[in-house]
Amino acid sequence: MNQPPQNPPQPPGGWEPPGQPGGSNLPGQQNYPQAPGYGQQGFPQAPGGYGQQGYGQQGYPQQGYGQQGYGQQGQGNLDPAVKRSYGRVIGFSILSLGVYTLYWFYVTRKQLSRELGTNDNAGLQTLGNIVPVLNFFVAHWLWRDLDRLHKNVGLQGFDAGLYTAVNVVAAFVGANFIVYLIMLGKFNEYYDRSRGGQATDAPITKGEIAAVVIPAIVFVVVIVLIIVIAVAAS
Repeated sequence: MNQPPQNPPQPPGGWEPPGQPGGSNLPGQQNYPQAPGYGQQGFPQAPGGYGQQGYGQQGYPQQGYGQQGYGQQGQGNLDPAVKRSYGRVIGFSILSLGVYTLYWFYVTRKQLSRELGTNDNAGLQTLGNIVPVLNFFVAHWLWRDLDRLHKNVGLQGFDAGLYTAVNVVAAFVGANFIVYLIMLGKFNEYYDRSRGGQATDAPITKGEIAAVVIPAIVFVVVIVLIIVIAVAAS
């Protein structure tokens, strides 16, 4: 009777035990082929080892300082053109008679939700800014999420509740814009860290121009109508 061979033929490029270059075909040892580009436990491994090129432990996408191309839990690409300067926000807010602040909140809320991987309704929260009392809550939710993102990229974070309390007090004397400017700095700080120091100013969009120009035109038209009516009445 023919006896089966104890050492069956091994496929080319078979499995090699870790730490044993070249491997060894021991009797009874099973050698399985290993697909190129895979690391421990068969998870995809980025070039250069774990933690490189936007990957964390076991090959899962990870957000962090210097990582490329992935947000929190792999939620989309991290666009580097996201910052807005103090001069831009202050200037556009003045020219638009404050309407630009709603535009800024809307685009910022969408950006943070995308990077957190949450499904917040940016439109409704933006409208909430014109509702008394509710406006303090929507501002707090935005700052709370920014604090989470700060900590995700290794920054110290901040007390969102404290800034909300200061915002409420400052609103009574018309100084709450100072809190928003402080928050603008914290947004840009997060963008710099999450983009590995490569964050740049966001391009001026048509929607941003409309948020500035339309309120200004409406204001001028109203003033002209008032003057015309006053002259006609006299």
